Amino acid sequence: MVRCMQKITQFNHHHPWLECLLLKIPCLQKLPTHFIFFAFFGGLATVIDWTLFYFTHFKLGWYYQSSVTLTFIIGTLISFLGNRYLNFCDTSKKILSQYGLFISLALVGLFLTYGLMFVFINQLKLHAMLARILATFLVLFYNYNSQKHITFRPSQKVE
Repeated sequence: MVRCMQKITQFNHHHPWLECLLLKIPCLQKLPTHFIFFAFFGGLATVIDWTLFYFTHFKLGWYYQSSVTLTFIIGTLISFLGNRYLNFCDTSKKILSQYGLFISLALVGLFLTYGLMFVFINQLKLHAMLARILATFLVLFYNYNSQKHITFRPSQKVE
């Protein structure tokens, strides 16, 4: 944990705007640092995800589930790398098995997203982009808790 916090401190030292933005906002100060950075890396992946979703669904005409699947794969890889190396500072040598676990838990989140989007689009008649945004924010809490307590739990790490 000390090594991880040193990396976060070094990251913040090189990117003081990020620390100011994320850790100086009063409502964020009460949240665990790992959650803030998980949300940051997830947010980065989400911006890429939503941009690709918009392009593939609205510009290329793909069905929304096909668009979500492609953007899920790309976003999950970005989230895994950011969280493994910069947030949870994992030094485990089993990167492929850990990535497999990360993907497996993220797949549950993907199916939650599919279910929520089905309800939002087909039952509540919401716009597809609004449905995507709402589903993303709701699934964030599942993703954070499952990845923190399963994929990146301290007993998984080798110091």
